Amino acid sequence: MTLQLPEVTEQQRQQAVEFWWRHAENLRAQNLVSEEGLRWIAMCTRNPNQIGYDSMLGQIRPGELGKWDLLETLKMSALFDLDECLHLAGISSTEYAKMERDVHLHAVGVDPDDSNQVAEYERMATMTPTELDAHIKSLESQLGLKHI
Repeated sequence: MTLQLPEVTEQQRQQAVEFWWRHAENLRAQNLVSEEGLRWIAMCTRNPNQIGYDSMLGQIRPGELGKWDLLETLKMSALFDLDECLHLAGISSTEYAKMERDVHLHAVGVDPDDSNQVAEYERMATMTPTELDAHIKSLESQLGLKHI
């Protein structure tokens, strides 16, 4: 079975190229990033064929997802510090912190979109080992399990 990648319309490609061009011009006008960083934005986004869903071809996805693709490309280049990468990709430090938190929650088996799971995880994460052990025993008791 072959994975079918979504198709990107010519209009989506052109909109993405124009978005990144305007973004680079704004960064240049505000003098927020290096010229090398601006060259990387152009290199990764100036050609409509660079917009798509095939990461093996180094394509940047259209829309908001493209920001994260560009961020990863810039980070992998190891040419820029994280702050400059975020500016170049158009991602705020708040957005980045949320993404990192969501990745951490996923890694520990918590759905970041489920407020109950997140609250329970955060509560348990602040417990001392003694409190955590007592909580586990309480849950086992409620479930009718025998504590070993």
